Amino acid sequence: MFVLNKVPEKLIQVGLIASLLSSSGFFAVVEAQQVYHARVSHTHHYHHHPTISDRFHTTLYRHPIATRAGIGGAAGVGIGAIAGHSLLRGGLAGAAAGTGVGLIDKNRTLRHEPLARRTLKGGVIGAGVGIAAGAALLPAAAIGAGVGVAVHYAKKYHHTD
Repeated sequence: MFVLNKVPEKLIQVGLIASLLSSSGFFAVVEAQQVYHARVSHTHHYHHHPTISDRFHTTLYRHPIATRAGIGGAAGVGIGAIAGHSLLRGGLAGAAAGTGVGLIDKNRTLRHEPLARRTLKGGVIGAGVGIAAGAALLPAAAIGAGVGVAVHYAKKYHHTD
């Protein structure tokens, strides 16, 4: 059982700050979706030209691989804190797993193979959790792949009448 007293308070604060920073990307996406074209008067139009920084942030926050990497990094930091391991290792493992999930989702070949896609996503997520928690890599990936298969068949055969 996890004992909160074993984790230093500074590490918990860093984990909370990292998770808040990665979740703040959601608010940047909402801000980036504003319309840049507005009417000032009937004859003149004002068109805001986004700066390079605006374009970079919009592209970064809207990109599915980057958002999944941020979510995975925040989850990895949390798992690392709960397991009592390095937050940096947890964050890096989570970000790598999130990037892998984003790449699997973006792959055109795997879009037509839902069983393979969900199995791979489960394996990648399981491997990321295993690395972040300090567990053995192969058993964690195998359990994750099994969960991916279970999710596939639950979605395929679950009928709500």
